[in-house]
Amino acid sequence: MSRQKCYERHLSIERAGSIIRDYSLLTKPRIVVLAVATVAVGFMAGSDDSLSLFRGGLCVAVMGCLAAACGILNQAIESRFDAEMRRTIDRPICDGRVSGNRAQQIGLALSFAAIFTSSAFGWLTMLASIAVLVFYIGIYTPLKRRSFLGTIGGAVSGSLPPFLGWTASGRGLDDSIGWLIAFLFAWQFPHFLAISAVYEKDYSTAGFHMVPIAPSGQKLLGLVATLYSLVGIPLFGMLSETGLMSSSASAAGVWLSMIYLWLSLLLWRFDDIKSARRLMLYSLFFVTYVFVAIAHRHIAGI
Repeated sequence: MSRQKCYERHLSIERAGSIIRDYSLLTKPRIVVLAVATVAVGFMAGSDDSLSLFRGGLCVAVMGCLAAACGILNQAIESRFDAEMRRTIDRPICDGRVSGNRAQQIGLALSFAAIFTSSAFGWLTMLASIAVLVFYIGIYTPLKRRSFLGTIGGAVSGSLPPFLGWTASGRGLDDSIGWLIAFLFAWQFPHFLAISAVYEKDYSTAGFHMVPIAPSGQKLLGLVATLYSLVGIPLFGMLSETGLMSSSASAAGVWLSMIYLWLSLLLWRFDDIKSARRLMLYSLFFVTYVFVAIAHRHIAGI
């Protein structure tokens, strides 16, 4: 093979790699990985001793498509605002590497495919899949430019992935999954608010209202985070009573819940980037611990 052909082949491979990378970035891969992991844990917890690897694999693939669709549609809708923030200015649509129309087409196609395929797991899973899209794309995405209350839509959609896995396994509604959803809903507010504090300047530049403000103009970020982390302690207690995790993991989780409250109080007290970043990182550790503990409980029982 000539040097020229080798060079052209190298360019084509590099170009293909760039295209794949750009389209993968459209999905918000870190969020997709987190969503898929929680779906998988929800499926394992709902399966008890009758775990079907084929059904579980199909569930993870379908819900991965749903999460990817949410990320793509969110970026397509917010591309002109993302272009105003340093942390998102290099996203594929903002940078012109992918057209907004193409992204919308892919996002809609994945949405319909995920919802249609989710019907194979039952009507409850399909309705929950639709709810994820409605709350994330229809409520959270547009409303966060108007009010902090738009975050509620994000919290609802963020608490549903384990429920999707649970119902896909064949289980219906019961206290176990109900308390897990309630706990995740409360957990997300300190997490969201910590992120909002870290990137507050970027968000305000793009016109996103991610920080709760009192009528007097005072920021209520730390106060709201503290209230939700406080509510999260009894919710975690109720979750631990369902038997989804071992007694030792539950006991440790209560202490971790109290640390979450303490870090939220520090954010309320100091209202600085250091406190916000510490809370943000700890929130990820905390929720990871909860899902690992649930997964371990099930795997140990197999």
